Amino acid sequence: MKIFLLILFGFSILMIGGDIAAIYGSFLRHLLLPGYKIVSYIPFVGVGIYILTILLTKITKRRWVKSIAALIGIFFIGIVYYSPFWILDKYSHKIKIEKFYSRDVVTKFEKKFNTYVFQRSHSGEGSYFVVPLRDYDNSMNSFLLSQTIEISEQNTNSSSHNP
Repeated sequence: MKIFLLILFGFSILMIGGDIAAIYGSFLRHLLLPGYKIVSYIPFVGVGIYILTILLTKITKRRWVKSIAALIGIFFIGIVYYSPFWILDKYSHKIKIEKFYSRDVVTKFEKKFNTYVFQRSHSGEGSYFVVPLRDYDNSMNSFLLSQTIEISEQNTNSSSHNP
């Protein structure tokens, strides 16, 4: 039973790391942020740390050494798994938007500012554009505002023509 639980917990670490690598790795790759090439290895590094922690706790007989080894293992897994979130926060800029834009607007934005962007929604923060911090310019806000006004005028015009 103990081996089954160890395998189950290791598999859980692998799956959580896979989710982080898939979701946040795609954000980092799309924006070409630092570390985007190594994010896909996060699940395997996490499982490697987990296996190393298990081996360290099995080798030693002292309970306090086992506890410290387990805490250090959990700490390093946390650092490895949190790194994509940290990279995204540190090397990108969020531009608040009221709603998601069409692919045409996104393409226009990327061509005008010669940068990559993705739209994201976060329950506590609302919707926003994410751009690499190195490419951010204040005129991006003005462009998105003009697009919002243009879209709302088009909607108003099209609704006034419909009987």
